[in-house]
Amino acid sequence: MEKSSITFKEKIFLNEIKKQCDYALIAYNSMNDSLLNKSTKMFWYSLQNFLISTANISKILWPPNKKYQKRGQSLKKKLKIDEKSPLKNREFRNHFEHYDERLEKWANSKHNNFYIDSNIGPLNSIKISNIKNVSTISQRHFDPTTFTLIFQGKELEILPIVNEIKRISNQIDNILNNSYIQKP
Repeated sequence: MEKSSITFKEKIFLNEIKKQCDYALIAYNSMNDSLLNKSTKMFWYSLQNFLISTANISKILWPPNKKYQKRGQSLKKKLKIDEKSPLKNREFRNHFEHYDERLEKWANSKHNNFYIDSNIGPLNSIKISNIKNVSTISQRHFDPTTFTLIFQGKELEILPIVNEIKRISNQIDNILNNSYIQKP
């Protein structure tokens, strides 16, 4: 197999994406261990770290600053990532990072009679009389039967993100093991 060339800058960013993939997978494994050990605090800590690492990957590939978009496009092409990637959306990381704002808005809303937060289990296991849809009042909830994170009624499936991270990590290994750095 003939080696292809990459730039020094590409290598730096590929290594950073790989590192964030590793961090996300460590957090994912910790989430699973926490579920087995029934450690709620460790689970939410690990989930938050998972969201941070995946958002860091997302920011490299879909830079918020327009002047870096060419870099993002180049890396996505090299890693065979399209616009439908589950890594693109940073909404849930933003929910956790700006939780104070989300909580303020929720506390001022009509749903402030019940406070349900940081639960783990099937969402339908929570029963409150006169409340038809508990997900609308639940702050942060995780359903381990579907591996779905629910935040104020919005859902995020975790497994498609994990599968994408594993694919990208393998792709980076392949690129770095079969390339050389272009001379400037």
